[in-house]
Amino acid sequence: MQQWSEKLGIPIDELTKKVEAYKANLKKLYPDKSDEWIHARAMGVLGAQLSTLLRSPAKPYKALVFGFSTVRDLNARLRREALDLFKEDPDKAIMEGYVMLEDGKPVVLDTRRELGGRPNPRFGRPLRPVYARTVVGLCQPYTGGPVKLFNLLDRHAHEQELALGKTYLFRANLRREESQRRIFTSSVVTQFQEIEPFLDQDVVTLLQNAPAEFKCSPIDLEEWHSKYGSDPYRVVIVEGDVLLSRDQPTETGNKLMSVGDVMEDMDFPGVTVFVPPHCDVFPTGSRVIVVGMTTLGRDIFTGERTRIILNAYGVYPVFVPSEEFLEVMA
Repeated sequence: MQQWSEKLGIPIDELTKKVEAYKANLKKLYPDKSDEWIHARAMGVLGAQLSTLLRSPAKPYKALVFGFSTVRDLNARLRREALDLFKEDPDKAIMEGYVMLEDGKPVVLDTRRELGGRPNPRFGRPLRPVYARTVVGLCQPYTGGPVKLFNLLDRHAHEQELALGKTYLFRANLRREESQRRIFTSSVVTQFQEIEPFLDQDVVTLLQNAPAEFKCSPIDLEEWHSKYGSDPYRVVIVEGDVLLSRDQPTETGNKLMSVGDVMEDMDFPGVTVFVPPHCDVFPTGSRVIVVGMTTLGRDIFTGERTRIILNAYGVYPVFVPSEEFLEVMA
């Protein structure tokens, strides 16, 4: 049972309680059976119930979640490109297998012959949405070990809500482990169970003490992106001053902030931060820490993707001005 506990991240006391409950029921059903038989049967029942979890290569980790993206469809780009082609040249889109017509309407097809080096079983069939979100934070193996930053691609994102700053137990597939970071993908057994915190410091302190490679000032963010922009799992921690704040959602549901650093450069216009619905925005004059992913947005004058944008996964206040100060600024 100790091995099951370590494999699944379930306290051994919980497993023992389940076994004892099974034994009590089995004794009523089989009063003539020996204690050894009852115990073996109870363990067999528990093992059968846990078999799916035990077969999975996913391992348990304790995690402090300090950011996550909005749920997105990983196949949205393929769908958009196929429909754009259909608008431009319907015959070509149909002949080349990008879409088919159903009741006169285009249905996008899956054109990928392989996925991950293996034949795609859905090749040529309607393209299904694959919903996912990125979850980031600090994690530690359930059985103990170093605490590291983590990045998890959660493909079951639509099934469970998360909260910023909460501590969870989850099981996932470890794809890569680096000196300061773990990269995960979710498994069919991945779920988030809220547990007691395993770290003593608050989120802001932990973010401020993160390894230097994950931190950057707003002014140096373009240089940081030039260095790490090719990393699909990049996450940056930016502490700065709120220069502009708009809490009215855009068409995409995001709110907007502009973050700079008044102590470094008063003339710096700030970095645009897209703030998702699960994060708060803070008024001008606040100092915040933004955890997110850098992207390149289009320059309004040239149309080229050269403008650094920060897509927030989490926003934390370091300082928020008083109402009296805000009234003076109004």
